[in-house]
Order: sequence, then C-alpha cells, then structure tokens
Amino acid sequence: MTRNLFTAYPNPFNEQINVRFDTRKVQEMVLINLRSSQSGKVVMKVQANPRNEVHIDTSSLPEGLYILEVQDLAQGSHFGAMQMKK
Repeated sequence: MTRNLFTAYPNPFNEQINVRFDTRKVQEMVLINLRSSQSGKVVMKVQANPRNEVHIDTSSLPEGLYILEVQDLAQGSHFGAMQMKK
C-alpha cells in the first residue's frame, strides 16, 4: 500500500499553496517552474516546520505550471505534485 507523504492545495493555486505532510521527517520543499522562460528553474525553497503544515506565499510567481517536490529524510527520496497557478 502506498501512502501519500503530503497534500498540496488548492490546485490551481493563486496567492498561496498549503502543504500538509504526515511525517516529521520532511525537511524541505522546492517549487520548480515548468513553463516559461524559467522552465526547470527552482523558483522557491521552503523549510518544513514541526507543525506538519506550511503555507507558501506564491503571490509573486507568474502564471504557469509548477512541480512541488518534498524531501522525506526518512526515505531519502523526493516526491512531487503538479501545481498550476492561474
């Protein structure tokens, strides 16, 4: 059985992305731009907190398609979710 490491909402997002994760082993989240002149560029890094919920201010980002990657220290791996800003 696969369980989700995190939930990111709303999707599409506008002013912020809310991220809830179910482990205290999450260290960092990275937002990567997939469409625009900055394609493939990391546009934001956010440190996790012990409350297991983070609110990422995305008001300064342009419209586009993004991947949110979450690093799980327990498994040493990254998980991603597609996000769209409108």
